[in-house]
Amino acid sequence: MLLMGDEFGRSQNGNNNAYCIDSSLNWVNWDLLESNKKLHEVVKSLIKIRHHHPALRVNEFEGNGAHSVGLPSCSFHGQQPWSPDWSSSSRQIAWMMTTDQTVQKDISDIIYVIANMAHYASWFNLPEAPNGYRWKININTGDLNQPVLPPNSFLNEGGILAGDRSVVIFTADPIP
Repeated sequence: MLLMGDEFGRSQNGNNNAYCIDSSLNWVNWDLLESNKKLHEVVKSLIKIRHHHPALRVNEFEGNGAHSVGLPSCSFHGQQPWSPDWSSSSRQIAWMMTTDQTVQKDISDIIYVIANMAHYASWFNLPEAPNGYRWKININTGDLNQPVLPPNSFLNEGGILAGDRSVVIFTADPIP
């Protein structure tokens, strides 16, 4: 849920119920759009990913191997694929969502998200992409210089170092 101006850092100093206050606290400072340009780009990219990937809109989940690529609709992972750490001390989690609903014929939609909420960088090994697919990095909030990656940013290794308190979003794209 986005409140007016959240997409470019309008915080209202933490007051999200300032509708009846007629002061600079409640006014929209459009200069923030320029000074928080990278945040705005990330939000626009997240909205685009949400619209483009039906796996993020699935409301029912099937068991293992329910889709054409042999993956479950939703699975949880940790720093190692298929091994989530549910302990109270864990600050790292990853999850994968898949569906055969797609915008292109005969291509499954596969999303993999890493969330490293630790105050230090953490290495995550990714599960092997299904046959005919490869992992593409879409957003990496740990990269402050370029959080939204160009369209051809494919992962060439088996894992990634996720920055402290960051989220990395991958899609499995078909190999041409």
